[in-house]
Amino acid sequence: MVWSGHSADEKVVRIARLNKEQRQIRAEYIDTKTSLARMKLESSVREKVKSKGLTIGNSPPQKIRVIVKK
Repeated sequence: MVWSGHSADEKVVRIARLNKEQRQIRAEYIDTKTSLARMKLESSVREKVKSKGLTIGNSPPQKIRVIVKK
């Protein structure tokens, strides 16, 4: 009986610790995801490449089609 009680207590403590770790990892994931989303924004990219002398194009991009003949 005593062993069973201690075993149950250990499992409860372990579950609580794992839940806390899961919440921390999820929070880190959300922070990283948000940071990446901000980095991918056009305005962020524009600021980063501005120092390299790149500017916004005046004409829209065009598709390049490659036709492979056999």
